Amino acid sequence: MQQLKPQKWYFKITSSLLFLSISSAQAETLSLQAALEQLSQSGQWRVLDTDVNIAQKNLQQAKGVLGLQASISSEGQTTAVAGSSATGADLLGQPTFPSGQWAGNAGLSATASLVVLPWSPSFEAVGNAERALQKAMLERRENQNLLKINLLERYSAVLASQKDLNVAQESLEVAQIQLENAQKQLEIGQIRRDRFLQIKTDWEEAKNKAFQAQSTLGIANVTLESLLNVSLKDKDLELLQYDPAQIMNTIMNFVNNLSADLSLESRYDLLKLNLNVKDALESLEFTKRERWLPSGVLSLQYGSHNGQSIAAPSISGSLNLKSGIASLQGNLSSQNNTSSNTGTTVSFSLGFDVLAPAADSKIELAQATLEQAQLSLQNARGMAMLDLQQKQADFNTVLGNFAVLQSNLETQKAKLEVQKARLGVGSATVLDVRSAEIAVENAQNTVRRNVFQLELAKLKWDQALGKDIKFL
Repeated sequence: MQQLKPQKWYFKITSSLLFLSISSAQAETLSLQAALEQLSQSGQWRVLDTDVNIAQKNLQQAKGVLGLQASISSEGQTTAVAGSSATGADLLGQPTFPSGQWAGNAGLSATASLVVLPWSPSFEAVGNAERALQKAMLERRENQNLLKINLLERYSAVLASQKDLNVAQESLEVAQIQLENAQKQLEIGQIRRDRFLQIKTDWEEAKNKAFQAQSTLGIANVTLESLLNVSLKDKDLELLQYDPAQIMNTIMNFVNNLSADLSLESRYDLLKLNLNVKDALESLEFTKRERWLPSGVLSLQYGSHNGQSIAAPSISGSLNLKSGIASLQGNLSSQNNTSSNTGTTVSFSLGFDVLAPAADSKIELAQATLEQAQLSLQNARGMAMLDLQQKQADFNTVLGNFAVLQSNLETQKAKLEVQKARLGVGSATVLDVRSAEIAVENAQNTVRRNVFQLELAKLKWDQALGKDIKFL
């Protein structure tokens, strides 16, 4: 069997913080800060930014409809009666025919329109686009926070798996030495065979744990690599170690503020549901306006033309009461064989739907949609408070474990000192001391894992309150 050899450990002191890495000779260190920067370049992170950009473009498009719209067009036509011939040209260069046999016209028109009434569908479209942008930004914040939490979970899982593998390999080495010693003792009759078989079973279990730890580390590496889209082959992770006093001080400050942080106003789910209520309310009001607002158009036209001067300018304007669009159009045309006239025309049309079952059904549907959105918001508030209570309970559970695990670590350290003292007087073996050292290392790993769990519980609490989480 190929023996598993423990990896080397090194320590680096920075201020009052101790960083611990499982290192190869020339591997690049991937800190948690560097991993977060790498995460911000990942596809999952960038697609959230893309969603917000699309929502911003949609809002710009909706607002563009509210601006002044203008267009220019021109047209012309010249007709000659069969058998006639041109005798000259007029001042504009048009050919003339005898006895009125020439007919033609040319025109230039300009149109401008602007949304002016506040109930126009265009204003509703802007409101919908604004709320869609707010939802996209909330979605981005929420999912980016979840990605940060996911990063910390996977990063800590890799570190924990590395430490577990190291302990498993060291335990296997001790079990291997014990098995070799037991084999020699069995050959000279110093131990019974059942004792030898038990030692061999312990060795088999240690070997199996080492392979399981290796497999677990491989899975943890793959999950972190898939999140960051980067290979960890030549990278070491850096673990922020803890100062128990500093950790407890930070934790107690956080615990003291738990009761004051019960506001639900910034929760992402409630903010999005509140926007849904606004959407439903706006939709109901728009549907009612569509049903009851009469269709009406008010228009004004002024124009003059003269058969001698050939210029016939005119201007017209209109206002659509339902669409809320005001438009202005100007025309300049040239024509012949016309009489001179000047006039102003005012017209108005109004229509009202007396029976409209389909429109009435749309109002009922919009009302039901609004009630559903309001009930969803109300139910979500109750679930949000329950979620906060659950997050607080989870944090308290992890916090309670910290003191127990820290106490166990101190106990294992004391046992190690006892074994060292016994080794000095010859009542313990080197293997006894090594086993005690492994027990201390295992206890340290458990405490470190609990520190990460404390940080995760704190971040999940902040996430439940709708805060932008920071763990660096």
